[in-house]
Amino acid sequence: MKKTILCLLCLLWGMAAGAQENLVRGKRYYENRNYAAALPLLQDAAKEGYGEACYLLGRMYDFGLGVEQNYPIALRMFQRGLEYGYELGESELGGLYEWGDGCTADAQKAFDYYQRSHARGVLSGTFNLARCYYYGKGVAEDNEKAFGMLHALVRNDEFRFDLTGYYRLACRILGECYHKGFGTEVNLKEAVCNYFYSKSPDCLYLAARLVHDNRLPAMGYEYSIKNLMDEAMAGGLDDVQACYDYAAWASEANPDWSLAGIGAESRDAVALFGYLSKAAEAGCGPAQKLLGDWYSQGRGTPVNRLKAKEWYARAKANGEQVPEE
Repeated sequence: MKKTILCLLCLLWGMAAGAQENLVRGKRYYENRNYAAALPLLQDAAKEGYGEACYLLGRMYDFGLGVEQNYPIALRMFQRGLEYGYELGESELGGLYEWGDGCTADAQKAFDYYQRSHARGVLSGTFNLARCYYYGKGVAEDNEKAFGMLHALVRNDEFRFDLTGYYRLACRILGECYHKGFGTEVNLKEAVCNYFYSKSPDCLYLAARLVHDNRLPAMGYEYSIKNLMDEAMAGGLDDVQACYDYAAWASEANPDWSLAGIGAESRDAVALFGYLSKAAEAGCGPAQKLLGDWYSQGRGTPVNRLKAKEWYARAKANGEQVPEE
């Protein structure tokens, strides 16, 4: 009898050791983005009650990493990971409940999970909790609380470098806070800086507008109108007003950026001509008038009086004042 019990214990110990080894190997494959190799190992470890394996499987099914995206399975895996005592997973569960992925959308449940994640010191949970306070999701809107949490997060190196996507979203919201005075005093310089670090094309354009419209003093090349607009356009901004502004601001005599300083036929001028043409073709009257000027002056394109006349006529039909013939 004793021998039988001893053999059973050895068998159980061997199974546990095997499951733990599967977790270690599966996690290593997961971290190296070899999801196909990680999947069976993590599944075996999850069956043996390893919460971390459940959490990693939840992420794989949540984001479609090496498997077909499946929110219900992701939800179940995150929940099982918590049941097995693994502390991560609340922030991800909050996201599933917030957007109704694999479950019925429930803002209150999402807020509760984010709050639990924040209490454990999980940075993604703190960000999502701050976002709930900012937009009033599952809780009363509280811009001051949201601002305070986000302000602390963006100064955390781990948050900035390990959670880049969240960091940029946090900068976007902070930019809006400083821009509009939500939860803090209006500070346009800080708004520009945070919009810049968000790297969102529309925010980069907003930053350029703030610099231009408020004649903000020089804050370094990265915050100049030219650099902000260069990055916004390179990021795929497709906005008629922005295309016009990009060219119009370059036509102004300002110390940071002026066509007078870059040459009428330079690569920059040719690129600007393309954006200006796009805005003009879309029916923007001021862009049509400016395009007439550029054809007349040979900016970004050879002089073409016929084209200039054509665009002046279209601009005039849109109510713009154009040069007399």
